[in-house]
This record gives sequence, structure tokens and C-alpha cells, in this order.
Amino acid sequence: MTELVDTLNELINDVMLHAQSYGMSYNEAFFDKINSILTENGDVRELTFSEYNGQDDKGRKMRADGYGFDVEDGTEASNIREMTILLSDYGYDGVSGEIDKIRTLNTDELEKKFMEVKRFIEACSSPSFVTDIAETARYRDLVELLTQNLSKLEKITILYATTSRFSGRIKEFKSDNINGIKINKHIYDLQRHHAILTSKDGNEPTEIIFEEYGFDALTALKTSDGGNTQSMLLAIPGDLLFRIYEEHGARLLEQNVRTYLQARGNVNKGMIATLKDNPERFFSYNNGLTATASNINVKKETDTTIAITGIKNLQIVNGGQTTASIHYAKFKNNSDLSRVYVQMKLSVVDQELLEKIVPRIAQFANTQNKVNAADFFANHPFHRQFENLSRTNPTPRQDNTVSNHGTYWYYERARGAYNNETYKLKSAAEKREFLNKFPKQQLILKTDLAKYLMSFERRPDIVSKGAQAAFVEHANTIGLPETFEKKEASFNKIFYEQAIAKAIIFREVDKLIQTAPWYEGGGSKACTVTYSIAWFAEYLHKNKKILDYETVWKTQSLTPALQSIFEALTPKIYQALKESAPENLSAVPQWAKRKGCWDNLKNNFEFHFDAELLDSALTSKELQREGQRVARQEQKVFNSEMHWAAMTHLEPVTWKAIIDFCKRHDIYKQLLPNQMRDIERLANLTRAQIRMKPITGLEAENLQPVFQKISSLDFDFHLHGIDECLR
Repeated sequence: MTELVDTLNELINDVMLHAQSYGMSYNEAFFDKINSILTENGDVRELTFSEYNGQDDKGRKMRADGYGFDVEDGTEASNIREMTILLSDYGYDGVSGEIDKIRTLNTDELEKKFMEVKRFIEACSSPSFVTDIAETARYRDLVELLTQNLSKLEKITILYATTSRFSGRIKEFKSDNINGIKINKHIYDLQRHHAILTSKDGNEPTEIIFEEYGFDALTALKTSDGGNTQSMLLAIPGDLLFRIYEEHGARLLEQNVRTYLQARGNVNKGMIATLKDNPERFFSYNNGLTATASNINVKKETDTTIAITGIKNLQIVNGGQTTASIHYAKFKNNSDLSRVYVQMKLSVVDQELLEKIVPRIAQFANTQNKVNAADFFANHPFHRQFENLSRTNPTPRQDNTVSNHGTYWYYERARGAYNNETYKLKSAAEKREFLNKFPKQQLILKTDLAKYLMSFERRPDIVSKGAQAAFVEHANTIGLPETFEKKEASFNKIFYEQAIAKAIIFREVDKLIQTAPWYEGGGSKACTVTYSIAWFAEYLHKNKKILDYETVWKTQSLTPALQSIFEALTPKIYQALKESAPENLSAVPQWAKRKGCWDNLKNNFEFHFDAELLDSALTSKELQREGQRVARQEQKVFNSEMHWAAMTHLEPVTWKAIIDFCKRHDIYKQLLPNQMRDIERLANLTRAQIRMKPITGLEAENLQPVFQKISSLDFDFHLHGIDECLR
């Protein structure tokens, strides 16, 4: 319970800091925090804040705090079929000091919260409800969206987020309905928040017990046991897979697969047809699933088989489309899944090795498909490079700080890494030192970085679709891992400083709009931010002008010139977004997701800058080129030194293992003469000799391509203790 109290206090501090930084209410700050976590966790795509708090005609409470929906590309927002409504309860407004007791919530209290949202949904079925709402009301977009689509909606998920701990069992909640619309109920409480933050592999811990879904043990055929992993084959009933996915959704999908599916949102028509017309042949026609787990519950075991009653931390690394198609067939078409079975290759991986091994299983399980850069971007070397840059490049010391040194931005390559680092620190002094070095407001998530960079890459329509969509687009600009080496030196100190400057500009423009008197709310802030930045970047690009990122980096703030520019530009952009929206997409956040919206703004919107003001925000092409040239050279030298330093720790036995691996995979004969010479020398030394005459810088440079080659062929780095920077 002590850890849960610590998590609560950490959450309260986060919300207070976010609310103060952005000039918003505690409830909106809590909404933002939960939205970010749930989006990355796979519960939702991206939610829009739209706060409603009122009463029905009988004086009963009605509430909603935000919404989201999934549509396939090209589908009109007026034709949505599924929707999520979030109700958030923060409960600690104005609290100061440490909290030492956790509030609890029982089943009856939770049902009352769900009922508040149900009343709101029912109220939206009346046309008079929306006509009585003022045009400027911050929640009007949500009411209009519900009213327009209520007759066509098939499912609404009510998601209740709270800082309390739920004391009941969510499985006790039966599916409900309103006017034939299926209502699903989910809760995000403090216990679940803690579980996600403290998860070692970045995925939410889950335990699936087959009996709870009405199924007995499943018999699996043992195939191999590699010590750290145990592999088996089984046939999972279609109905069971549907029910598991109905409850856990995209959280079951390994992050790369999840990102891919959320970006495309499609199902396989061929699978749907088979499930409808020939369900008994689905097993024969379909390739099945590749999945991982941290543990399994076993009922009975023989030399060749194992009876499984439950799976812990199930992750589907290949077969996300199969899973989504089965769910679609049952939910949308009411297909009979009783005769459907799906082959599953299940690998049970040691908990400590999940982060290292699961991505490799995902990569090789997906090699039969065309590989896109986005498919494996979560494990791309770009992230290690940017993480390293964030840990080795302090910010310039600011005059208004007490410290004699700069701080650092913290790039979170693995979800929850920042919190995990603070949890590991035992004393208050250690935590204070860490937070002084890496202030919480300088934390950047992978998806946030993508959002910032894609705004400056002039893709506001993509950014408006959500962080996951921006993440996929960012992946496409970076490219596949095997081509990254060729441009690795371009992702250097200058690139890093400019990326942080872009993050600062994005965040400061967000704050500027939040507190602006013209801002009407209604969830339109996010799209106004990205469209303002993108249009400004487009203007500079067309006119061959270069923004002065260096001053933003040096001051760690928006320059006075940029402040004035965006104060004048943002209300005009917002007005242009509103006026250009067609009737069926009257809500600005929905219109902003369309490429047509960006094309319209890019080609038709005009804005005249103060020439002197604009010039003071720019730099020359010559200065930019020289800075980039020096930074590329410095990065090449730094990367080379890092590889050499890591290689000096390798033992002769490791070099022998590398030679054996190269020979087994026909790489050895392809080595250059100097590579063969260097690797043989290191393998034939004793431990004492290799310490007396370690690998030289030139040898390390010669052998770096060998390490990249064996990495692509799944050499077991963890087994041989090889430093991650060599991969």
C-alpha cells in the first residue's frame, strides 16, 4: 500500500505541475495525463477534452469530460459507429502536502458514475437538448457529435478515470445498452495507474483466466525449451479470442503492431468472408497468431503436452489483423465463432527478458510481410541515439536558476522509464538530485517527440489524428533500421538541440492558446497549435527562410519575436479552421484531421508578418550549414568512441562465439581481410592478454559492420553480455 500512496502523490504532483504550466483546471490536467497514458496503452486512439456538467429535466446529475472515436480512412465523421466517452474524477483540487490515505470506490458508487454518463447520452437523443446549448459552449462539439450519430452508433465505451482505488471487480459489470446501442464500461483507477507505471516491459500487466470466459484448459503441444523461453503450439477458440479482445482490446497487441493497426484501422475482408461462410475452414486458411507471455497457469503436463488454464501478460506480436477481424465479424456481423479455431504459437519469456526478446520475436514473425518503417519503429536505433543525446547534452545555464549547471531533457525511450528511475532512488536527497537534473517538465515521450517534429514537417492533419498517427509518420521520415547507419551522424547535437527547440515552441504555443481570451475551448486547442506551427513552417519553407532554433535552445523559451508572431497568428488560424469546416464536420478537431483541411489552409490562408519582427526570429543558411557540418563530424567521432569503449569489455570467449555465429550463417567468408585478421587476434588471446593489449580504435571501426550484420540475424547479445550500443 505504501507504493500505491507514493504513486498517488506522484500523480497529484504531475497534475498540479501540468495545470500550473498550462493555465488549466486540475480536472483538464488530469484528463491530459490519463489521455496520454491510455493512448499509448492501446485503450483509445486520442481523446478530446470537452467538459459537460449538468442535470437532466428531473434534476439528476449528467456528466462527460471528453470523447474519442475510431474511423477508417475516408470515413466521414458523421458516419462513426463506435465512440468512447471519458468521465474523469481528479478529486484533489488545491491539495497541498503529502497524501497519506487512499480513497476507495465500491461497485455501487462506480455504477452511479456510469449512470451520470448514460443520462448525458440519453439527453443527447433529444434534438432540443443541442438547440438549447450556446454556440460558444465548450462542450457543444461533443453534444453535436452524439446527437448526429446516435441513431447510427453501435457501441459506446464509457471510461471512468479516477484517483481512487476501485475495491470491486470490473467483470461484475454486464454490458448495457441505450436505444439498442451497446454500452461497455471500463475503469482506470489508481491501482491500474500504478500497474502501468511500474511495469518493467512497458506493457500493462494482465492475467487472462480461461474459466472466467467460460472455457476449460487448452491443450498445447510443447515444441522447445530454450531455458529463458518455452515455445508451444495450441488452437485457441474464436469465441475465447473474441472475448479476450473485447475486454483488453489493443492492449493485447505488441506496441509496434498496435501502432500499425491504429494508424490503418482496417480489417481483412477475406477473413470476414471466411468467418461468415466457412468458419470451420478458418484454421486451415489462416496463418494464425504469434504471441508471447511472461507466464502460464498449468493444470496438467505430460512429456509432450501441457494443459493451460491462464496466460499472464499476453502480447500478440503477429496476427493483430486476424484478431481484429474476428472481433469485427462477431461484433459487427454477429458471426457464429463456435466452429472457429486459430493456431497460436506461444512463447513464454522470462519476465526480465521481455523487453529484449519480444521485439525480436515480433520482427522475425513479421518478416513474411512487406516491412514498413513504422512497423518496428518502437525498437528503432533512432530512439537509442536520441536517448543518448538527451543524457549527454545539458541545457545552457539560465540566469534565473540557482544551479551552476544546466539541466537535462529526459527522452523516455521505454514507457515508464522516468518513473522507474525515481522509484529506484531510496532517499529524498537522491530523488531531489535526480529531479533537479531531469525536471519533470522536461520529460519527452516518444509519441510527443513525433508530434512536435511532424508539426514542423508540415503534417498538421496527421498530428491532429493523434500521437500514434504522428508516430507512424515520423517513422516513415526516419526510415528502416538497416538504412539508419548511413545517416546516423545526421542525428547529432544540432538535430537534438533543434528538436528540443521545436518541443519548447510547441509547448509554449499550447500555453499561449490555453490562456488566450479568444480561445473558446471545445477541444480545438491541439489542432490550432499544430496548424499554426505547420503553416508558419510552410511559409518559411516557401520563402526559403530559416528559423533561429539556436536562440530558443540557449534561452530554453519562446523568443520575444516568436511570442509576438504566434500571439498574432494563432487566433487567425483558429478562425480559418472554423470558417472552412464543412457542415458535416462542424467540430474543428474533426475537420483538422482531414488532408483537405490542411490543403485548404495551406493554399488559401494569408497572413502578413511584421518584417522586422520576422527577421529577428530567423538565421542565415550559411550559419546553419556550418553548424550542421561540425555537428555531423562530432557525432561520427562520438559514435566511434562509444563503440570502441564498449568493445574493450568483451572477453575472448565472446569473440569466439561471434566467429562461430558468423561461420554458421555463412558470414565469415564474406569478411574483409582486415576484419578476419582483427577478429581472429581477439578470439585467440587469453583474458590476461586481452587486457594487456585490448582492441584498438581502428579495429573497433573495422568490426562495427560485423556487429550490425549479426544483430540483423538475431545474435543473442544478452547471452554474451554485449553492450547495447554495439547493436
